[in-house]
Amino acid sequence: MDSPTLAEKETPEGSSATMMDFTVEDCDNDSAICARLRQMQNFLSDATRKRNSMLETMSDAEKGSPAAKTLDDMARKYQQDMDIINQQVSELGDCPVVNCTVHCKNINRVNLKRSLTSESEEFPELTKTNNTSIKSNRRNDNGYSFPDKRHTARISVLTNDYDNLNDKIESSNKYATLNSEANDDGEPSQTQPPIKKPPPIMLKKQENFTAQLKNINENFGPVVAKSGGIFIKLYAKDPDEHMRLTRFLKEKEMQYYVIVPKWERPIKVVIRNLPRDTRPQEIKGFLEFYHDLKVDKVVQLTKLRTKRPLPLFQVTLPNEDKNKKIWNIDNVCYFKVEIQRFQRRTGALQCFNCNLHHHAAAACQLDPRCLKCGGPHSHVQCTERFETNTEGKIINPKCINCNETGHLASWRGCKKFPKIAVNNIRPIKPSRRVDPKFTYSAIARQNYDNENDDLPINDNESVDLRAPPEEVSVTVSPQKVDALKDILYVLDEFKRIFGKSDIHEIAKKLKTANNDLDRLQVLVKLLNLSV
Repeated sequence: MDSPTLAEKETPEGSSATMMDFTVEDCDNDSAICARLRQMQNFLSDATRKRNSMLETMSDAEKGSPAAKTLDDMARKYQQDMDIINQQVSELGDCPVVNCTVHCKNINRVNLKRSLTSESEEFPELTKTNNTSIKSNRRNDNGYSFPDKRHTARISVLTNDYDNLNDKIESSNKYATLNSEANDDGEPSQTQPPIKKPPPIMLKKQENFTAQLKNINENFGPVVAKSGGIFIKLYAKDPDEHMRLTRFLKEKEMQYYVIVPKWERPIKVVIRNLPRDTRPQEIKGFLEFYHDLKVDKVVQLTKLRTKRPLPLFQVTLPNEDKNKKIWNIDNVCYFKVEIQRFQRRTGALQCFNCNLHHHAAAACQLDPRCLKCGGPHSHVQCTERFETNTEGKIINPKCINCNETGHLASWRGCKKFPKIAVNNIRPIKPSRRVDPKFTYSAIARQNYDNENDDLPINDNESVDLRAPPEEVSVTVSPQKVDALKDILYVLDEFKRIFGKSDIHEIAKKLKTANNDLDRLQVLVKLLNLSV
């Protein structure tokens, strides 16, 4: 026969009602609620102690034995009773008795002053006395001494309906409307990210640029235009208008180029620590198959002058979210590698199509210009023949940007090639260590009179700054004297032989010569003329 559970036992007051049959309506006043809470607290303490005792006994008993099973069932029943009592306690809420000695702690008591009117209603015999007698004698007939008024608390309980107390609390958060998912019209709001403003379209300026802009505003729509040298900057409001405007300019066969915005530029990385003879196609296939990346191209970097292949491979990927995980890759072609950001050479970007600057050939819609001859075609399609030297370079090239001879438009020394801005920072004089031998007057005198660079060694010495500097003797070895005499002899002979020729003309022809044999021919020719 199973033993009765804790909730089925008789209450301490001797009533036959069980704890399971209790409801909140049974407590009709604050004192009954407080007594019921105390009773439940005692039951919970007793049940917790007995359940813990049974669990300790069950741990010592043999596992699977009848005694262990009985103890486990009793512990479960105690736990069920504790859950039911906890639910009933939550339904009752906090103790409504002000400053209850059982349920209220000292830190939670509200020490407010109690008014004299509430005290006189509870004890009418005190109202017959004056204020002086109340302060001096606060004892009633039973010998109870009332506390001082400033040491008593005022009853601040406004309602006993604790079940619906939270329903009557209204939030006054002034930012609550920010979380609303509806607009003023009642429709669900669709939060859109901020629109990224595209860069301007660089339209090549024609002679009658006013008619050019009039054609765009009448046939396409109003467009904001600003002057930009030989180009006109056209600004679009959003990417959609930017795309429609470029399509319109292309249909009208107008020359322009576009600056690709940063959020649309491809991802370019450099893979290090791979063997020099790795094929780019193998790297591309490995990234696409094993790492699930979308790769546009893979090229091997080379030396600028010698064109020697380097163990560096440049990978170009579309600017997509799934391709951004390439920064976390450390294994390519089964080699441990290092991924770095591609850094191009410093300087302005030059287009391979029109050979102008600040844009790439992929976004250029200008007429092509040959780098070698300046014709309306690419330098790869150029059929004109040029005289070249032993290194394969054109002997006397002409720049198509500045129209000067001696260099191509790709030469960074060209006056039309954009220069990198350098901050003009004033040089800071190096600080000099403090020397106690130098006085402030000596330093000031040196700055005032720069004729003498010597400073006094100490305060006791006096130097005449207006005196001429002393002669310094320099010892030169005989070998250096003989070498200097030989140099002077050669210069005298050169002056005697080429005295009638122009030295500037000789230097100019020697600079344009390609090798030593040409330079020797130049000298022999001038020698014959001088003789």
